[in-house]
Amino acid sequence: MKKKDITAIVIAACIGAFVLFGIPFIAWVALVVKANTPETPTTTETTVKVTPTVNNDKSPKTYYCNEPLWSLLPTEVRYEESTEEEFLKFTQDIATAMGFDPDNATIDQWGVGHFGCPDVQVFRSCDIPWEYEYEGNPLFLVSHEYLDGGELDKDTRCTFFYSKDFKFIVVLNGSYVRSYWGELYTEDYIMEIYYQCENLLAKGS
Repeated sequence: MKKKDITAIVIAACIGAFVLFGIPFIAWVALVVKANTPETPTTTETTVKVTPTVNNDKSPKTYYCNEPLWSLLPTEVRYEESTEEEFLKFTQDIATAMGFDPDNATIDQWGVGHFGCPDVQVFRSCDIPWEYEYEGNPLFLVSHEYLDGGELDKDTRCTFFYSKDFKFIVVLNGSYVRSYWGELYTEDYIMEIYYQCENLLAKGS
């Protein structure tokens, strides 16, 4: 056998041995290395910013609450005497705080203060209209009209705030809890009214 034939046979044998043993060995080593190499942790969490908004039909502004609504709503019924002159003056002050003309403030024949805002009225704490009663905790002013033997309650639920001296009540024509006649307001909208009049109002009770 010639020398070059022997060399070719040896080379072929080496290639065959590498294919049979070398490649599987390299693959095994790679798997071992991968299994013992810690993977870099991946994070899939994302932060979503939620922006609160006010009802478009109530306010064109976006309002951010600095504290929860229920910390400002009254929990104690207060009856404080006041004069008609004090009542009119307070109604005028609320009108000014909310951007209305105080000269338009009036007290009607039922003892309710108006100043041109359809959502807000003013009562004397010692003389609320007869159809309302205090209800809940925190408190609402609620009127009930029961029909169908009491099965249907045509209620009106009003959110209210006391003045700082508790002589007067600033009453919203509705609340964040639905009622039959009362408006359904967002908490942000109610807070906006509070902060417009904050210097005149008590902070809860």
